[in-house]
Amino acid sequence: MNSIVEKIERVNNVIVGLSSNIIGNLILFLTTIYITNNVSEDVYGQFRLVFAFVSILVIVLMMGRDSSILYYYQKEKSDRVVIEEAVSGAFLVLLGCVLLYLMDDFFITNLLSDKVTLENYHLSLLMLPLWSLYNLLTPVVRVKGLINCSFILSNLLQRLLRFPFLLLFLYAGYNNFSGLAWSMILSQALLLLLLLFYLVRTLQWHPPLLSSFFTRFNYSFSLGINAIMLTIAGKIDVLLLGKLSTTTNVAIYDIVTSLAIVALFPYIALTKSFEPKLYGFFDNEQIKNSYKNNISISFTLTLVGGVFFILFGHEILYLFGDSYTEGMSSFILLVVFYSMLSCWGGVSEWMTMNGYAKHNFLFLIFCGALNVILCFLFIPKWGILGATVSLGLSLITSKFLAFVFISLKHSASNLLVNLKQILLLVTVLILAIYLNEQIFLVKSVIFMMMMLLIILSETFFRKKITALINRGIK
Repeated sequence: MNSIVEKIERVNNVIVGLSSNIIGNLILFLTTIYITNNVSEDVYGQFRLVFAFVSILVIVLMMGRDSSILYYYQKEKSDRVVIEEAVSGAFLVLLGCVLLYLMDDFFITNLLSDKVTLENYHLSLLMLPLWSLYNLLTPVVRVKGLINCSFILSNLLQRLLRFPFLLLFLYAGYNNFSGLAWSMILSQALLLLLLLFYLVRTLQWHPPLLSSFFTRFNYSFSLGINAIMLTIAGKIDVLLLGKLSTTTNVAIYDIVTSLAIVALFPYIALTKSFEPKLYGFFDNEQIKNSYKNNISISFTLTLVGGVFFILFGHEILYLFGDSYTEGMSSFILLVVFYSMLSCWGGVSEWMTMNGYAKHNFLFLIFCGALNVILCFLFIPKWGILGATVSLGLSLITSKFLAFVFISLKHSASNLLVNLKQILLLVTVLILAIYLNEQIFLVKSVIFMMMMLLIILSETFFRKKITALINRGIK
């Protein structure tokens, strides 16, 4: 087993992060296609609305204790940090779950606009401790150096385990909210048990000091607020779409955002793999060189994905049902926004890992408020497209502000892609948008040509292809 883990960890982090995400999301998309063809848009819309709410609550209740594990472990190199921060986070989650149960009417009326029943709300609360504890403990795998294994755990196993439970419930006739919810709850419980099994064998036990809850509270709170604002900036559009529009639009928008985020997987792999290494980044030439190589790889793969989704977006959305193709314009625009986001690198992550969480918090406060304001302005006029514009502009603004802040202290360009890559992005995305209404065969040829151009522009892939050709000739 150890030899297998060692082989996995020797592979490039971005490649493993991307491939595990692609396979995992292929499973997720097959699952979602199965769901959308077996339950109504209204049921699926309710399910996605309440679980968007739950995903925000997970971040709120942990109050940054998951991120503080990464931050403090880099500084102290002690398993005690992991145990103490995990216990502190679990306590906050438990307290929050009790309050959410006691104040159920308030949350259903004011935040979910009475579009979810009391029974379904209570059922969704079961997911909170499971999801929260999993998010609290997965950083441990990363700080122990098993970054690729953490990708496989979160990207692949988390999606794989849910599918059989979903089949079981839908086959038994539970093609309603409870069937969807229970399949997620039980699969998450099983995944959490697997993670706990690993941690019991890995961590050296230290009785947690209760005082650590307070001594680390200040910076953990700052990290938590950052995570909350980032989640709100990325999820509030779903809640406001449910408030200002219909649950059917929520269902379409959820499919659009779930698909578009796939293009960003290489970038997510980059930030996740380098987050534990960004402490003191500008003083470490080895880390900087490794980072520049990986951001170039992630940008290239993100751009390939973006071109694919723009060209074949209509065909992909049709798989979920004819009504979902109404989100095509929103889908293209969101893919463009996400492709642009990949150019910024790990600017926000650098701030939180280097003692500037409070500054990043202010940026996220501003961008969260911007998202809310834009949603109220655009959703009544443009519906799903309005939510897309609000989300995209707020995310890009948060990265820009972080970049400007870092530029005042360091050469922030070390964290970004270069100008040549930005020009390549603009060129190929414009071409893809212009050509996306061609017939399928023509689009396939166009995609192959664009993919070849993008891949050959990156040194890493060019060397790999050259080596394969030379090996074939020999």
